Amino acid sequence: MKAIDLNEATQFCMEPLGKQVRLVVMKNGAEWVCRKESYQKLNRFLKADTGRLFKGRLQLILADNKLIVEVKGSEVGTVSADHFRQYLSELKTFATSYFV
Repeated sequence: MKAIDLNEATQFCMEPLGKQVRLVVMKNGAEWVCRKESYQKLNRFLKADTGRLFKGRLQLILADNKLIVEVKGSEVGTVSADHFRQYLSELKTFATSYFV
């Protein structure tokens, strides 16, 4: 599982799940919220200049080449969109070679 620190207590993690990726926000080492999504939909979202992905407890907001991670309506951190793209590409490569 790839992890990106959002702050001292919160991490944004990504793990391959066949043709999907599981996005998880961890709080103090425990899973707080998660969402499964296809690589295709995530890549389409990242190609836009701005936007919002998902409805519900976990939401991703794209603005100014930053990905804002929002949980239950509160911003918990930001990730560089380029960093997210790179992790997503690495996961897809791993999933393609591992799950085939």
